[in-house]
Amino acid sequence: MGKEEDNVIEIGYGDFQRNINKEAIQENIQENIEENIQENDKKLDSIEKKCKKRQKRSIEIEDGVGGTELHLYLKNVKKPEIKITFLHKNKKIYKDVIRIYIADEHIHNFDILNICNLLYYAIIENRIKRENEIYQAIAMVSGRKQVRDYGIRHYWANPYFQATYGFRGYSRFNHKIKQEFFEKPLLEKTKKIKKELGELNE
Repeated sequence: MGKEEDNVIEIGYGDFQRNINKEAIQENIQENIEENIQENDKKLDSIEKKCKKRQKRSIEIEDGVGGTELHLYLKNVKKPEIKITFLHKNKKIYKDVIRIYIADEHIHNFDILNICNLLYYAIIENRIKRENEIYQAIAMVSGRKQVRDYGIRHYWANPYFQATYGFRGYSRFNHKIKQEFFEKPLLEKTKKIKKELGELNE
């Protein structure tokens, strides 16, 4: 405790330590407040940048646009090997949004890849414009009884994101997958057959 004697104030060690601690605490509080303000400013900047990026990538959906998801069953009757999603309005394909997906467990299955490839050329490369042409392409591909069954469901709540987001356990069949898992093995297989035939002729 401090004591007063002849107009002189003596401060004991405990009081001095408490005064020092109070000042240190106040400084720490002020520093923490400033750090939090800086961190919050950075977070807000980051959120604003993300929002701007999302706005650039977003697509405005007109009234009456819906989505469809088709399931093609080739081997399994419970889990489809191929999925096709697309957007449509008034029976026309909307903004060329069409996706073909293959189950990851069948990514090395040549027969299923071949069907994906046929669908890719018939639907994506051919740039079909009408909804019924997708069903015609499926009928053409499944004409040899390769597709055992198919299922259908419609999207109305949030069709764009449902039709483009993808599925867990499935990969989008695009040009890169087509090249890596279908065309490259096919080329190697063709070379092998030619080599074997050449050896037989010799």
